Amino acid sequence: CESPPIARKTMSAVQVLNVPPSADEESLREFFAFCGTVTRIEFNGRDLGPGQIASACSAAGGSQSPDSEAALVTFESDEGASTALLLSNSLLDDRPIFLVAAIATSANAPAGETSSP
Repeated sequence: CESPPIARKTMSAVQVLNVPPSADEESLREFFAFCGTVTRIEFNGRDLGPGQIASACSAAGGSQSPDSEAALVTFESDEGASTALLLSNSLLDDRPIFLVAAIATSANAPAGETSSP
């Protein structure tokens, strides 16, 4: 009997803040293409709420535009997310975006590997 996959936390995702309303999934994929393979993009500004976005923008060294969106970008590897973090404060459609590390949960960890707290 094969045991179910163990979930593990990885740093293969970044939270992108101050995303302009003109940006869509394709423009984000193009923006992050050289960082590595993007496996998922989820626009999540409504889930975070304006207070959390403003606070995260401030922590990342910037300020939020009133019409900004947020997106969670997940990469195939942790290295992709690490590289993407270097793009914080870069321009996307003439607006600075801010990036912070996010934790993605993976359910395909090899058997015997434990999740980190």
